[in-house]
Amino acid sequence: MVFDTSKFIDRFVQETKANVERLNESLLELEEQPDNTEVMDTIFRAAHTIKGSSRLMKYTPLGDLAHQLEDALDSLRQGKIRLSKKLSDLLFKGFDVIALMLDKLSAGEPIEDCGIEICEELKNATKNNISKEDRVETTESPLPRLPEIKSKSPKKSVTQKIVTEKTEESVIIPGGAADSNLISIPADKLDNLIKIMGEIINSQNRQKLQIDNIRSIETWAKHSLELITGLGRKNNPSTESFKKAKEAATLLNRKIRQQGAIARQETATMELLTNDLQMQSLNLRMLPLNTIFASLKRTVRDLAASFNKEIRFDIQGGETELDKKIIDKLGAPLIHMIRNCIDHGIETPEERQKAGKSRVGTIGLKGGYKGETVSIIISDDGRGIPVEKVKIKALEKKLYTTPELENMTESETINLIFHAGLSTSQLITDLSGRGVGMDVVRKNIVDELKGSIKVKTENSKGTFFFIKLPLTLAVMRILPIIVSDMPLAVPSSLVKEIIRIDNNALIQMGDKKAIRLREHMIPVVHLGKILGLKKNSSSNENDLLILVVRFEDEYTGLIINSLHQEQDMIIKPLPRHLKGNPWVAGAIIMSKTDIINVLHMPNIIRSIRKAKVIHGSQGRDAKEKIMGRILVVDDSISTREIEKNIIESHGYHVDLAGDGIEALEALNKTQYDLIITDVEMPRMDGFSLTRQLRGMENYKDVPVILVTSLDREENRKKGIKAGANAYITKATFDQGNLLKAIQNLIGE
Repeated sequence: MVFDTSKFIDRFVQETKANVERLNESLLELEEQPDNTEVMDTIFRAAHTIKGSSRLMKYTPLGDLAHQLEDALDSLRQGKIRLSKKLSDLLFKGFDVIALMLDKLSAGEPIEDCGIEICEELKNATKNNISKEDRVETTESPLPRLPEIKSKSPKKSVTQKIVTEKTEESVIIPGGAADSNLISIPADKLDNLIKIMGEIINSQNRQKLQIDNIRSIETWAKHSLELITGLGRKNNPSTESFKKAKEAATLLNRKIRQQGAIARQETATMELLTNDLQMQSLNLRMLPLNTIFASLKRTVRDLAASFNKEIRFDIQGGETELDKKIIDKLGAPLIHMIRNCIDHGIETPEERQKAGKSRVGTIGLKGGYKGETVSIIISDDGRGIPVEKVKIKALEKKLYTTPELENMTESETINLIFHAGLSTSQLITDLSGRGVGMDVVRKNIVDELKGSIKVKTENSKGTFFFIKLPLTLAVMRILPIIVSDMPLAVPSSLVKEIIRIDNNALIQMGDKKAIRLREHMIPVVHLGKILGLKKNSSSNENDLLILVVRFEDEYTGLIINSLHQEQDMIIKPLPRHLKGNPWVAGAIIMSKTDIINVLHMPNIIRSIRKAKVIHGSQGRDAKEKIMGRILVVDDSISTREIEKNIIESHGYHVDLAGDGIEALEALNKTQYDLIITDVEMPRMDGFSLTRQLRGMENYKDVPVILVTSLDREENRKKGIKAGANAYITKATFDQGNLLKAIQNLIGE
């Protein structure tokens, strides 16, 4: 009887792909630790397993290649040949050919012609033909210190392992045959479970609305009983008809209250069970970031060789777990950013030596939990992003005008790298320079994965990419709101505070308004105006309800009409004909007729900020008769923009800086008539900046105003001692006292 292997192809491909991944990871580790016998044994066993299972399945070309790999690895293990870069490249090539064969098997294509050439090369390697190559040496270089991500996992995942292939994806979860605690379930079946779970949650939320309706009925039933009782007192309470009416109303009231109590109890029980089902279902789809981090080691190795650079790749936090649906879409953005770090960031070994750096550059990749989100940090210790080149490219591409670019902060300028077609590379290659990639990165992370991305860079020291992602896309916690009589929803993760204030508490800043919230000055806008909605005639203009949202580390206040309790909801994608709406990210189906739009908050906030930039540039063009040139220094973008708006509206020319170091760079390029600075800032605070100014010949007499949240007398004395001419606390800040101080110091 002929052994039928067709029914085992999928399982064979899955198992062999897992072993190929193990081969790649182990060889990368062996390059760093050539004498590690445990790693050597692991890589040898993986090749041996592939050989045995391939021959059992009658895949002779695959088995022959695995056999040659096994022979080469055995010679390496016995010391007959030494590990060199050429041998490593050859082994990696063999792994890639096996992966190609597996793809062909999955597609039902023949593999007889695969692997012949690489088999011959491996035979030569085994005969010691490349043993004279220098052994791979490990070179240590100090790692850039990655910011700490301090938070424990909010949920404990029960997922152990994932194996994927093109025709079918499986997630291995507890309880099975090969391992008594594991079974393999196709990923699409697990996705269906998640969808059902989501619909149950939506149904439960609709049930909660029905409970509210029952409460209303209870109130009316009680009111009806009171009316009947009152009428009886006025008329004749002893009539038979009144007695029957009162008995009926009393019974109805009692029954409604009983049913209401039962419904509330059942809803509470169902909520507990649903929450448990939600957690368990989502945990099944949670996978460690190492499922994607580990594969990037090979990518970095190959890209480094392509660019002739020496790079050390440091991975931390790979055990952090994330929804498989997010991990599946995360690979391309991470590769784009890492490729840019290698191409644009890390210098050549010769350039690094001239700059006093180690020849070996370092790229860091770190994952971790941050509250109910996952944070990923990508860093390099290279040359940093050339901000001036970014501006030049933006002008060439006509993305912004010169006045608009001059009004941008360094952070806003750096974010221009996310524009399509903007690349600072002077050479277009097959790997970079076409200006594609970074716009796709932001689109994938922000639009598709509902996350955020922020960039920080420092000249000659390197660049950091900070990515924040939700734990899952299956369910999102949202805050239902009402704006101009329209029900809407915003992601709860972006809402940092909800405040109610009197309209008179708004601070007029030029032609804009703001609120003072502790140490922050926060710009405020009507959300309805941004969305183009008609004004709600019934809304109270004096009593304002404001959502304070935070995006990319900056705060914005959005005026709304009302809100409801937070809920976990399934977000449905928009139909094709509505996907062009920039303000809407998805929809929530509350019932057959009720649909709530979920706002695309990143787009809304960006539009508000862009309007500020354009306004600032127009203001400058309109006032060529500038009364004085002022530098505003503050690490809060919102505070800088508010102060800039106030000062420019009165005819002054304003430039911005994010901290003391950035301010000194601006001061060396331009002569200013006055400096306004915060005190508490990173890198260099306002006191230190003021002292430095007093030691500079061209700034020793230039007025300095400190605007700070530090309101103690000792801080005022410290500011005066440093050389400040005025000290304004943010607690008492308004445009009047700031302008008066400016006018007193440099005149109108």
